[in-house]
Amino acid sequence: LDATSIAAGMSITSAGAFSWTSTEAQGGGSYPVTVTVTDNGANLPNLTDTETFNIAVAEVNAAPVLAAIGNKSVNQLANLTFTATATDSDIPINVLTFSLVGAPVGAVINASTGVFTWMPRGTQCAGIYTFTVKVTDNGTPVLSDEEVIHVTVNNTLPVISSITGVSGPVSINTPISITVNHNDNNLSNAVIKWDDATSTVQNVPNPASGLFTVSHTYSIPGVYSILVTLTDACGANSTTFQYDYIVVYDPNGGFVTGGGWINSPAGAWVGNPLLVGKANFGFVAKYKKGSTVPDGNTEFQFKEGNLNFNSSSYDDMRLVISGTKANYKGLGKINGLGNYEFLVSAIDGGSGADKFRIKIWDKNNSNTVIYDNNMGNDENDLPTTSLGGGSIVIHEVKKNAASKEIIVEKTPEIVPFTITAYPNPSTQYFILDIKGGTTEKTEVIVYDILGRMVKHIQNSDSQEIKFGEELSSGSYIAIINQGVKQKTVRLIKQ
Repeated sequence: LDATSIAAGMSITSAGAFSWTSTEAQGGGSYPVTVTVTDNGANLPNLTDTETFNIAVAEVNAAPVLAAIGNKSVNQLANLTFTATATDSDIPINVLTFSLVGAPVGAVINASTGVFTWMPRGTQCAGIYTFTVKVTDNGTPVLSDEEVIHVTVNNTLPVISSITGVSGPVSINTPISITVNHNDNNLSNAVIKWDDATSTVQNVPNPASGLFTVSHTYSIPGVYSILVTLTDACGANSTTFQYDYIVVYDPNGGFVTGGGWINSPAGAWVGNPLLVGKANFGFVAKYKKGSTVPDGNTEFQFKEGNLNFNSSSYDDMRLVISGTKANYKGLGKINGLGNYEFLVSAIDGGSGADKFRIKIWDKNNSNTVIYDNNMGNDENDLPTTSLGGGSIVIHEVKKNAASKEIIVEKTPEIVPFTITAYPNPSTQYFILDIKGGTTEKTEVIVYDILGRMVKHIQNSDSQEIKFGEELSSGSYIAIINQGVKQKTVRLIKQ
């Protein structure tokens, strides 16, 4: 063979067997070959013969090879990214193009770089998504390679981070709103249980803020806990979130009186948790006419623990009477000292057992609980301590459906209204000295420590009211009404 052919990789044996395996680079070309034969005769010179011919090498396209990708996993609403790569043995190298076959909505691959991105969202719920990644060359014929991959999508459960509601008590039939803060953007709905035997199924949009607001109106007084559960488009539910509390009151509702004693259980008196024994109580709580401020007085005495609590005021809008249940909050002192807040919760059991709870905590000492005869229970729980003696009575306001005459008056001038009771304590009778007020007639209602009405004076025109000779020794609560004004006085008969 000539030198050019040998350089091209061709060979020939002395017996004339020609051999050549062309390379990828030699494809598509024409190569001249010169073959020379020489004899070895005895008569010199040796003789030769030469033949030249062309070999045409056809171009054959090689398929691209896609590098292994493997299966993937991604959380819903998270971004899955990987880069597909491929090689091509053709010279010159073909142009390679990447594509997807049967991919889920939103999944894309860059045709040139092979960069794949997908964020599962909406109804792309937990499960396995199968599709094909493919690479194709531009040779003749067009060849390709592909890999079937499986992507596991994990759904993120919705989570409620907080709920904001009204900042204080609200009157019945007043719309209230709560705002739910959550972490999910594929929500479907929310179920809100309002704790009044009603619920709301709210279709929830997917705002970037993760907030939505829903409203409700309570028609019955009570202390309500709201339960909210979220469901996403995949059917996954959040953990139920409890919002405490919505306090709903009726300023025109009834009032509650009570008096008697309970057996104070072990653990109730924090000062000495081992102390048990009889504890006396007496209370009256009622809204002042035309006001949202409850009026009345609360006394609680646990002699074993040297605990004598007296209320000084009730919290605004915090007397809630619902059916046979009543509760209220206020401020008071222990043994005449300190700054304590208290909660009274009571049940009028009718023909059954009346129940009573009082919780007292120190406002000047990080709200440390001082006494609670239902220690550890939630403030909205029903009281569990039955009375050992006495009674609790919820007095309902009788509503008259008959037509009423509506009188429009000018706003009256604010006049001081003070009540002085003397002698107090008394061994015979009491005199109520009324100062200020109006010319309207005066009504006096007196309750004993058991909550029983023992005296009712109506339509008194006198600025001094004398009564009480017939009353036996003990503590009494007198409620004095004059028009829209009301005062409460504690009386001691010796």
